[in-house]
Amino acid sequence: MITAIFLLKALLQMASAHPYVADMAFSVRPVVIAYLHLVLLGVISLFLFAWYMQKDYLNDRIASVAIVALMIGFVGTQTVLVLMPWWSSTPLAGISSATLMFALTVFMAVGGILFFIACVN
Repeated sequence: MITAIFLLKALLQMASAHPYVADMAFSVRPVVIAYLHLVLLGVISLFLFAWYMQKDYLNDRIASVAIVALMIGFVGTQTVLVLMPWWSSTPLAGISSATLMFALTVFMAVGGILFFIACVN
C-alpha cells in the first residue's frame, strides 16, 4: 500500500509538468490539499504503521481495526477532496460533500483513538 501511494505521488509530480495539470493544481484548491494529504498522511503515516507492525509493536486486534478505520477515512477523504470541484456531476451529488467529509473524518478520529489505545496496551 505504501509503495502504491508513493508511486501515485511520483506519477502526480510527473503529470504536474504538463501545463494543463499544473494550471489545475494551482487553481483548484481541494486538489492541492488532497496532494499534500497524500504526501504527508499517506506516505509518512502508513510507513510508520508498517514499521510498527514489522517491529511487532502492534499486532493485536485493536491495532488492526484502528489501521482499517484510518485507511477507510484516509482513502475516503482523499476521494472527496479530489472530486469536490466536480461534486455536482458525481453519483453522490445528493449527499453534501461536507457531510461526507465529516463522516469520514470521524472514521479517522476513531482509528486514531483505537491506535492510541493499542499503543498504550
